[in-house]
Amino acid sequence: MGINRFLTQRMIPGCLYAVDPPTASRPRKSATGCVKLITMDGQVKVFHRPVIASELLTEHPNHRICHSDSFTIGQKIPALQEGELMKLGNSYFLLPLHFFQSVLSFVTLASSFSSFQSSSTSALLMQRAFEVHKTPSGKLQIRVSDEFLEKIRETQKRVDDAGVVGRARVCTSAALEKDYRQLVVDSRERQWKPKLETIKEAERKRDARRQRKKDRQDHKKEEKKQKLMNKRQEKKIKKLKKEVSADGKHQNPQHALPPHDRKVKKEDTRKTKGKKI
Repeated sequence: MGINRFLTQRMIPGCLYAVDPPTASRPRKSATGCVKLITMDGQVKVFHRPVIASELLTEHPNHRICHSDSFTIGQKIPALQEGELMKLGNSYFLLPLHFFQSVLSFVTLASSFSSFQSSSTSALLMQRAFEVHKTPSGKLQIRVSDEFLEKIRETQKRVDDAGVVGRARVCTSAALEKDYRQLVVDSRERQWKPKLETIKEAERKRDARRQRKKDRQDHKKEEKKQKLMNKRQEKKIKKLKKEVSADGKHQNPQHALPPHDRKVKKEDTRKTKGKKI
């Protein structure tokens, strides 16, 4: 029996530890009067009223909520329905969607919760964050230890108290207190969401830009074509003028003679007319 327990503990990651099997009448120890929601970054949100799961999922569309006692090795994690009520005195996990798509194992659980190590709760995880229980059917069930939740709450409270003290040093009036809350506290509580356009809107704007660019190019081509046609028309007009002037000179040969020859020819024509008379 001792060897089996030793081998089981050797297979469990450091953030998990095995405990004695619970008795049939052993209730789950939890704080009454509040709902605790544990996020992937190690934060614990406390609600002093029953909460519908859909209220939290609207802020986290790619996540699901599950009960803290629903981690069973070898089975998929059952998620709460959107309309299901989160009851007072219970703890819940807010996890990414991929958690609920595969069978749970020690390896996937430890690797998934490794993101905690970059936060201030990494030391707490190494101090027995999860309990491993053996169910009456022989399956291993993982629960979040109450000690772990209390230590997280204490850590958050110390951080909040430090922020209040620092704020008291800066804010010396009610107006400054209000401005500080709007700039610092409210910005922490608000979830940042990128302003993204829909695919259809982006495609419509892209098509409009392409059409404007095409219209400008077509307008430039039309102007260039019109200028070329005007130049050709001017050349044709000049050529016709030259041809007309040349034809006029050939029909009246006097214009082709020098001025002196023109006078002599006029006198000759007068003499010939007189003789005929």
